[in-house]
Amino acid sequence: MSEATRRGDGLLPILAARSVALYALSLHAAAGALMAWTAGDAGMLALAAAVLALVLIIGESFGSSLDLGLEGTSRLRLRVTVAAAYASFVVLALTAAVGTGEARLLGQEALIFTVLQAAFLLLVDLGRTHLGPVANALVLVVLASLRGGVVAAVAVVGGLALLGFFLALDHAARVLQAYPPGRADLLGATLRRAAASLAPIVVGLTILFVLSPPAPLARVRFPAAAPGPRDEEVAAAYRRLVVFGLAGSGLIFVLVRLLRRDRGARSPLEEALSLEQGIEEALAEPPPLVRRDYHGRRGRIVRAYVQVLARARDVGFLWRPSQTPRDIAAHLPAPSGPLDALTELFVGARYGPDEPSEEQAVAAERAGQAVRAGLGRKTRV
Repeated sequence: MSEATRRGDGLLPILAARSVALYALSLHAAAGALMAWTAGDAGMLALAAAVLALVLIIGESFGSSLDLGLEGTSRLRLRVTVAAAYASFVVLALTAAVGTGEARLLGQEALIFTVLQAAFLLLVDLGRTHLGPVANALVLVVLASLRGGVVAAVAVVGGLALLGFFLALDHAARVLQAYPPGRADLLGATLRRAAASLAPIVVGLTILFVLSPPAPLARVRFPAAAPGPRDEEVAAAYRRLVVFGLAGSGLIFVLVRLLRRDRGARSPLEEALSLEQGIEEALAEPPPLVRRDYHGRRGRIVRAYVQVLARARDVGFLWRPSQTPRDIAAHLPAPSGPLDALTELFVGARYGPDEPSEEQAVAAERAGQAVRAGLGRKTRV
């Protein structure tokens, strides 16, 4: 066994299960729309199941051969063009069907979007994205929901559940393709986590639809001769659908694992940017912290205040770094007049923009002497 095959052993079950989930979602959505607006007999359901399984196997297994000449910018232009054209067609089709209210037109659109679902599955590997078939499946679910009744309820609940499983498996597959895990068995854990997350939502919607069944679109005009399928007929059709879906799912799971075995070490799904190496930029050393020196009259006032603090520390007065000069003055046991004057002069000299005058410097020195003389008692706060 090759190294690439060995490394892809943990990825192959996830890829095969993702293909099965996409097939189940596609078949469920197409069958719901066909049963809602066409005859939806056993032959049509069997044909839809067989065709969707065949095109998905071809698309998942051999679609990468169409990548030639569609790399980079060309691939992006193709995605944008197809997405814009498809979105415009969906808006036009749904608007026309709802606006006219013709059941016959809705039946024709169900057939058209079923054919488009097969086309998207055939080209599913072209752009390394599953947005096309997932979006088209949701359109088919919307068409089925317009019918109301059991068909609409099953289409919505089943479509939501299958979409959740597909998204969980798709996320796991993309992560494993980007970071090959070796022989990791994550399929069971992924399915259990998805089931635990989806169960409350599915059960809640089921109870809601049982208590209040969805009504058909009021604007739609049904032919008098064809009021719609009875509940027994719908149940029988879904039993046949389950059989067809299980057969197609088993075939897809086996064939996708076999046909993708030699592609286990496929390159990551996202295009990575190339790394550019260069010379590392040298960071300049931060400038050293320099203690600010005060000169002249400003320095004389600052030194007078610092000498008072030194004297206060000697006699046992302690202060916190968070306290301001005015907070210190409020607790310092010294003559309030000289202390208040010195504090104001210090604040102006330390933080003010203007150079103090000679009179202010002399006043600060005299006030400092008076405060130091009054600090004879040991006090602690």
